[in-house]
Amino acid sequence: MKLSIRLFILTLVLSSAAFGQDQVAGILKGSKEDINYLANGYLTGALKAWGNGINQGWYNTAKPHKALGFDLTVVGTVLSVPSEDQTFNVDNAKLKSLSLINSAGVPTNGSVPTFVGSDATTAPQYQYKTSAGVLIPNSKFDGPKGVTNGSMVVPMAQIGIGLPKGFELKVRFIPETDLKSIASGLNNKTVVSLLGFGVMHDVKQYIPVISQLPFDLSAFVGYTKYNLEVNLDSSKPDNKALYEGTATTVQALISKKFSVVTFYGSLGYNFA
Repeated sequence: MKLSIRLFILTLVLSSAAFGQDQVAGILKGSKEDINYLANGYLTGALKAWGNGINQGWYNTAKPHKALGFDLTVVGTVLSVPSEDQTFNVDNAKLKSLSLINSAGVPTNGSVPTFVGSDATTAPQYQYKTSAGVLIPNSKFDGPKGVTNGSMVVPMAQIGIGLPKGFELKVRFIPETDLKSIASGLNNKTVVSLLGFGVMHDVKQYIPVISQLPFDLSAFVGYTKYNLEVNLDSSKPDNKALYEGTATTVQALISKKFSVVTFYGSLGYNFA
Protein backbone atom coordinates (compact mmCIF):
# COMPACT_ATOMS: atom_id res chain seq x y z
CA MET A 1 0.00 0.00 0.00
CA LYS A 2 2.83 2.45 0.83
CA LEU A 3 4.44 1.71 -2.53
CA SER A 4 1.17 2.39 -4.37
CA ILE A 5 0.64 5.69 -2.58
CA ARG A 6 4.20 6.74 -3.39
CA LEU A 7 3.77 5.88 -7.07
CA PHE A 8 0.44 7.69 -7.14
CA ILE A 9 1.94 10.87 -5.71
CA LEU A 10 4.95 10.81 -8.04
CA THR A 11 2.67 10.31 -11.06
CA LEU A 12 0.48 13.15 -9.89
CA VAL A 13 3.52 15.43 -9.68
CA LEU A 14 4.67 14.54 -13.19
CA SER A 15 1.21 14.99 -14.72
CA SER A 16 0.18 18.22 -13.01
CA ALA A 17 3.14 20.15 -11.61
CA ALA A 18 2.42 23.16 -13.83
CA PHE A 19 -1.19 23.11 -12.67
CA GLY A 20 -0.01 23.84 -9.17
CA GLN A 21 1.81 27.12 -9.61
CA ASP A 22 2.99 28.78 -12.80
CA GLN A 23 -0.32 28.68 -14.67
CA VAL A 24 -2.43 29.72 -11.70
CA ALA A 25 0.00 32.53 -10.90
CA GLY A 26 -0.55 33.80 -14.45
CA ILE A 27 -4.13 34.81 -13.60
CA LEU A 28 -3.46 36.38 -10.21
CA LYS A 29 -3.87 39.89 -11.54
CA GLY A 30 -6.40 42.63 -10.93
CA SER A 31 -8.98 42.81 -8.17
CA LYS A 32 -10.09 39.90 -6.02
CA GLU A 33 -13.24 39.71 -8.15
CA ASP A 34 -11.18 39.59 -11.35
CA ILE A 35 -8.94 36.84 -9.98
CA ASN A 36 -11.92 34.71 -8.97
CA TYR A 37 -13.66 35.24 -12.31
CA LEU A 38 -10.62 34.45 -14.48
CA ALA A 39 -9.40 31.58 -12.28
CA ASN A 40 -12.83 29.98 -12.34
CA GLY A 41 -12.99 30.18 -16.12
CA TYR A 42 -9.41 28.96 -16.59
CA LEU A 43 -9.54 26.01 -14.19
CA THR A 44 -13.12 24.71 -14.27
CA GLY A 45 -12.50 22.45 -17.29
CA ALA A 46 -9.46 20.86 -15.64
CA LEU A 47 -11.29 20.28 -12.37
CA LYS A 48 -14.25 18.73 -14.22
CA ALA A 49 -11.88 16.40 -16.07
CA TRP A 50 -10.08 15.51 -12.84
CA GLY A 51 -13.40 14.87 -11.08
CA ASN A 52 -14.54 12.57 -13.87
CA GLY A 53 -11.12 10.94 -14.01
CA ILE A 54 -11.07 9.87 -10.38
CA ASN A 55 -14.31 7.99 -11.07
CA GLN A 56 -12.32 5.75 -13.41
CA GLY A 57 -9.89 2.91 -12.81
CA TRP A 58 -11.81 1.31 -9.94
CA TYR A 59 -11.91 -2.16 -11.51
CA ASN A 60 -10.59 -4.39 -14.29
CA THR A 61 -12.96 -7.31 -13.72
CA ALA A 62 -16.51 -7.91 -12.52
CA LYS A 63 -15.40 -10.80 -10.31
CA PRO A 64 -14.95 -9.85 -6.64
CA HIS A 65 -12.08 -11.37 -4.70
CA LYS A 66 -12.78 -14.31 -2.46
CA ALA A 67 -12.81 -13.52 1.27
CA LEU A 68 -9.45 -12.01 2.32
CA GLY A 69 -8.13 -12.06 -1.23
CA PHE A 70 -6.61 -8.72 -2.26
CA ASP A 71 -4.92 -6.78 -5.05
CA LEU A 72 -2.81 -3.64 -5.33
CA THR A 73 -3.34 -1.54 -8.46
CA VAL A 74 -1.66 1.53 -9.98
CA VAL A 75 -3.17 2.83 -13.22
CA GLY A 76 -3.23 6.01 -15.30
CA THR A 77 -6.49 7.04 -16.94
CA VAL A 78 -6.12 9.22 -20.06
CA LEU A 79 -9.10 11.55 -20.52
CA SER A 80 -10.13 13.39 -23.65
CA VAL A 81 -11.48 16.81 -22.65
CA PRO A 82 -14.56 18.10 -24.57
CA SER A 83 -13.83 21.04 -26.85
CA GLU A 84 -16.25 23.30 -24.96
CA ASP A 85 -14.08 22.93 -21.83
CA GLN A 86 -10.89 23.91 -23.65
CA THR A 87 -11.86 27.58 -23.93
CA PHE A 88 -13.97 30.07 -22.01
CA ASN A 89 -15.47 33.41 -22.98
CA VAL A 90 -14.26 36.50 -21.14
CA ASP A 91 -16.87 39.22 -20.65
CA ASN A 92 -15.12 42.53 -19.92
CA ALA A 93 -18.26 43.81 -18.20
CA LYS A 94 -17.54 41.27 -15.45
CA LEU A 95 -13.97 42.50 -14.92
CA LYS A 96 -13.47 45.27 -12.38
CA SER A 97 -9.89 46.44 -12.95
CA LEU A 98 -8.85 44.58 -16.12
CA SER A 99 -9.91 44.36 -19.75
CA LEU A 100 -9.24 41.65 -22.30
CA ILE A 101 -7.73 43.38 -25.35
CA ASN A 102 -7.19 42.32 -28.96
CA SER A 103 -3.99 42.57 -31.01
CA ALA A 104 -4.72 46.22 -31.68
CA GLY A 105 -4.95 46.98 -27.99
CA VAL A 106 -8.72 47.50 -28.05
CA PRO A 107 -10.92 46.06 -25.27
CA THR A 108 -12.99 43.16 -26.57
CA ASN A 109 -14.93 40.20 -25.27
CA GLY A 110 -13.51 36.93 -26.55
CA SER A 111 -12.64 33.29 -26.16
CA VAL A 112 -9.41 32.40 -24.33
CA PRO A 113 -7.80 29.00 -23.59
CA THR A 114 -8.37 27.13 -20.36
CA PHE A 115 -5.77 25.02 -18.59
CA VAL A 116 -6.88 21.98 -20.62
CA GLY A 117 -6.76 23.95 -23.88
CA SER A 118 -4.07 24.34 -26.52
CA ASP A 119 -0.60 25.69 -25.75
CA ALA A 120 -0.10 26.53 -29.44
CA THR A 121 -2.45 29.53 -29.41
CA THR A 122 -1.27 33.08 -28.79
CA ALA A 123 -1.54 34.04 -25.13
CA PRO A 124 -4.51 36.34 -24.42
CA GLN A 125 -3.62 39.88 -23.39
CA TYR A 126 -5.12 41.92 -20.57
CA GLN A 127 -4.65 45.54 -19.55
CA TYR A 128 -5.44 47.40 -16.35
CA LYS A 129 -8.23 49.97 -16.46
CA THR A 130 -9.49 52.76 -14.21
CA SER A 131 -12.82 52.65 -12.39
CA ALA A 132 -14.20 54.62 -15.35
CA GLY A 133 -13.11 51.88 -17.77
CA VAL A 134 -10.20 53.80 -19.31
CA LEU A 135 -7.15 51.65 -20.14
CA ILE A 136 -4.01 52.51 -18.15
CA PRO A 137 -0.99 52.97 -20.46
CA ASN A 138 1.89 50.47 -20.33
CA SER A 139 0.00 48.07 -18.07
CA LYS A 140 -0.84 45.19 -20.39
CA PHE A 141 0.31 41.63 -19.70
CA ASP A 142 -0.10 38.14 -21.09
CA GLY A 143 -2.63 35.76 -19.58
CA PRO A 144 -1.97 32.00 -19.41
CA LYS A 145 -2.19 29.70 -22.41
CA GLY A 146 -3.46 26.15 -22.39
CA VAL A 147 -1.29 23.35 -21.00
CA THR A 148 -2.67 19.87 -21.64
CA ASN A 149 -3.92 20.23 -25.25
CA GLY A 150 -7.30 18.63 -24.73
CA SER A 151 -6.34 15.68 -22.54
CA MET A 152 -5.47 14.87 -18.95
CA VAL A 153 -3.78 11.93 -17.25
CA VAL A 154 -5.40 10.95 -13.95
CA PRO A 155 -3.26 8.52 -11.88
CA MET A 156 -4.90 6.01 -9.58
CA ALA A 157 -3.63 3.68 -6.86
CA GLN A 158 -5.80 1.46 -4.67
CA ILE A 159 -6.19 -1.79 -2.78
CA GLY A 160 -9.08 -4.24 -3.09
CA ILE A 161 -9.99 -6.71 -0.31
CA GLY A 162 -12.40 -9.61 -0.70
CA LEU A 163 -15.22 -10.00 1.85
CA PRO A 164 -17.71 -12.84 2.47
CA LYS A 165 -20.87 -13.36 0.38
CA GLY A 166 -19.48 -11.94 -2.85
CA PHE A 167 -18.51 -8.48 -1.63
CA GLU A 168 -15.25 -6.63 -2.24
CA LEU A 169 -14.10 -3.41 -0.57
CA LYS A 170 -11.83 -1.03 -2.48
CA VAL A 171 -9.91 1.82 -0.85
CA ARG A 172 -8.06 4.78 -2.37
CA PHE A 173 -6.05 6.86 0.05
CA ILE A 174 -3.40 9.57 -0.02
CA PRO A 175 -2.49 11.13 3.33
CA GLU A 176 -2.06 14.89 3.36
CA THR A 177 1.24 15.19 1.49
CA ASP A 178 3.32 18.19 0.44
CA LEU A 179 4.37 17.44 -3.13
CA LYS A 180 7.24 19.93 -2.80
CA SER A 181 9.01 17.45 -0.52
CA ILE A 182 9.24 14.82 -3.29
CA ALA A 183 9.36 16.92 -6.47
CA SER A 184 12.19 19.38 -7.03
CA GLY A 185 10.20 21.12 -9.82
CA LEU A 186 7.72 22.58 -7.32
CA ASN A 187 8.87 25.77 -5.65
CA ASN A 188 5.99 26.36 -3.25
CA LYS A 189 4.01 24.25 -0.82
CA THR A 190 1.53 22.07 -2.73
CA VAL A 191 -0.53 19.78 -0.49
CA VAL A 192 -2.71 17.00 -1.89
CA SER A 193 -4.95 14.49 -0.15
CA LEU A 194 -7.46 11.95 -1.44
CA LEU A 195 -9.74 9.35 0.12
CA GLY A 196 -12.09 7.01 -1.71
CA PHE A 197 -14.17 3.91 -0.97
CA GLY A 198 -15.80 1.48 -3.36
CA VAL A 199 -17.92 -1.63 -2.95
CA MET A 200 -18.36 -4.37 -5.56
CA HIS A 201 -20.97 -7.11 -5.14
CA ASP A 202 -21.63 -10.24 -7.17
CA VAL A 203 -25.29 -9.97 -8.26
CA LYS A 204 -25.12 -12.91 -10.67
CA GLN A 205 -25.52 -15.31 -7.74
CA TYR A 206 -29.11 -14.12 -7.23
CA ILE A 207 -30.30 -14.69 -10.81
CA PRO A 208 -31.52 -18.22 -11.65
CA VAL A 209 -30.08 -19.82 -14.81
CA ILE A 210 -27.74 -16.85 -15.42
CA SER A 211 -25.84 -17.79 -12.25
CA GLN A 212 -24.66 -20.93 -14.08
CA LEU A 213 -23.31 -19.11 -17.16
CA PRO A 214 -19.51 -18.61 -17.61
CA PHE A 215 -19.16 -14.87 -17.02
CA ASP A 216 -19.17 -12.49 -14.04
CA LEU A 217 -21.79 -9.83 -13.28
CA SER A 218 -21.53 -7.34 -10.42
CA ALA A 219 -22.81 -4.00 -9.14
CA PHE A 220 -20.37 -1.32 -8.05
CA VAL A 221 -20.55 2.02 -6.26
CA GLY A 222 -17.53 4.25 -5.54
CA TYR A 223 -17.04 7.58 -3.78
CA THR A 224 -13.89 9.75 -3.72
CA LYS A 225 -13.07 13.08 -2.09
CA TYR A 226 -9.95 15.05 -2.99
CA ASN A 227 -8.27 18.27 -1.89
CA LEU A 228 -5.42 20.31 -3.36
CA GLU A 229 -3.93 23.37 -1.68
CA VAL A 230 -1.30 25.44 -3.50
CA ASN A 231 0.71 28.21 -1.86
CA LEU A 232 1.13 30.81 -4.61
CA ASP A 233 3.67 33.04 -2.89
CA SER A 234 6.16 31.59 -0.38
CA SER A 235 6.43 35.02 1.30
CA LYS A 236 2.65 35.20 1.83
CA PRO A 237 1.32 32.00 3.46
CA ASP A 238 -2.30 33.11 3.07
CA ASN A 239 -1.95 33.65 -0.67
CA LYS A 240 -3.07 30.23 -1.85
CA ALA A 241 -5.45 28.42 -4.14
CA LEU A 242 -7.78 25.74 -2.81
CA TYR A 243 -9.38 23.01 -4.90
CA GLU A 244 -11.72 20.38 -3.52
CA GLY A 245 -14.35 18.09 -4.89
CA THR A 246 -16.09 14.75 -4.75
CA ALA A 247 -16.83 12.09 -7.33
CA THR A 248 -19.35 9.25 -7.20
CA THR A 249 -19.91 6.44 -9.67
CA VAL A 250 -22.63 3.75 -9.83
CA GLN A 251 -21.95 0.92 -12.30
CA ALA A 252 -23.15 -2.47 -13.51
CA LEU A 253 -20.10 -4.56 -14.47
CA ILE A 254 -19.68 -7.59 -16.69
CA SER A 255 -16.50 -9.51 -17.51
CA LYS A 256 -15.22 -12.73 -19.00
CA LYS A 257 -11.77 -14.22 -18.50
CA PHE A 258 -10.00 -16.11 -21.30
CA SER A 259 -6.77 -17.69 -20.07
CA VAL A 260 -4.69 -14.69 -18.90
CA VAL A 261 -6.85 -12.00 -20.57
CA THR A 262 -10.02 -10.52 -19.05
CA PHE A 263 -12.52 -8.56 -21.13
CA TYR A 264 -14.83 -6.30 -19.16
CA GLY A 265 -17.35 -3.50 -19.61
CA SER A 266 -19.72 -1.37 -17.59
CA LEU A 267 -22.90 0.66 -17.76
CA GLY A 268 -23.69 3.32 -15.22
CA TYR A 269 -23.52 6.97 -14.21
CA ASN A 270 -20.85 9.35 -12.88
CA PHE A 271 -21.36 12.35 -10.59
CA ALA A 272 -18.47 14.78 -10.11
